[in-house]
Amino acid sequence: MFNQCEWSKEMRQVLVAFWLTICTVSIVVGDDAVVPEKPKEIAPVLLQMMRNDSVHDHLHLDPATRKAIHTTLDAIDGPWWRSRLLGDSERKVEIGKLTEALRAELRERLSVTQLKRVEQLELQALLGDADKSRIEKMSRQEVLATYGQPFDFATVKRTLPRAPELIDNASGSAASGNWLSGDAKTLAGLRGKVVAVHFYAFQCINCVRNLPHYKSWHDDLAAKGVVVIGIQTPETQRERDVAAVRTAAKQSAIDYSVLMDPGSENWKTWGNTMWPTVYLIDKEGYIRHWWQGELNWQETKGERAMRDNIMKLLAE
Repeated sequence: MFNQCEWSKEMRQVLVAFWLTICTVSIVVGDDAVVPEKPKEIAPVLLQMMRNDSVHDHLHLDPATRKAIHTTLDAIDGPWWRSRLLGDSERKVEIGKLTEALRAELRERLSVTQLKRVEQLELQALLGDADKSRIEKMSRQEVLATYGQPFDFATVKRTLPRAPELIDNASGSAASGNWLSGDAKTLAGLRGKVVAVHFYAFQCINCVRNLPHYKSWHDDLAAKGVVVIGIQTPETQRERDVAAVRTAAKQSAIDYSVLMDPGSENWKTWGNTMWPTVYLIDKEGYIRHWWQGELNWQETKGERAMRDNIMKLLAE
């Protein structure tokens, strides 16, 4: 699982220490200077950072190159998102394969100088406390040669994949005819909006307890550019009854769009494991935050946290 908040916070802390190090270290060492070793299991930092405009701007990428990178990422993102369900060894292999696919695209598109900078950014992103002693043995020149100038990873907002497109279970194509309420939606058609997609089953008590929160997001924030979408994925036989699902939605005063997913195609494509689960998707279609289970379970302030995240995404 890839936690954007934890990753960004850790990188900010590490890079502050790194900045102080390269500004103050003046020890001159010889040819036996220690070069940081990459850890045995590499974090997917290339996949995480190459979807961000701040990185593209830093590398001075032209529009055609940015488009090509996003096209490659769109093919990679689904398998990457679902890889979190694999065992450790399988996940490592899968992430390695997907990272190499992106790296191959970068080798085709980027200059030698740009590729070198990408390598430096990867090394910076992988810095940890264990690297501090190694860096302290390096001269300022050696540190800069290895890592380059520090990059502000606080500008890296997107570290999760683009959300999978919604699937119509009857046709296997982009969403069309199985919408039980509201208008049919596609995520591609909602660019520029902040989207909350929640998976539920109407007889699931934990799901029922979350429904008022989703309704309040829709009622309070639709005019500001928030779109709420429900995906009803059945857990019981009764939840496969379209009429029963419609009745339950009406009783819960759901008037946003709800997609019936009786074959669990969306569930599987999104790699879901729990009812309920809700995802927040930014204006470019990327997953930014997600929550499994009741938002306010045992007085947890989940609804407040997710609403705050929605407001931050609206402000971007």
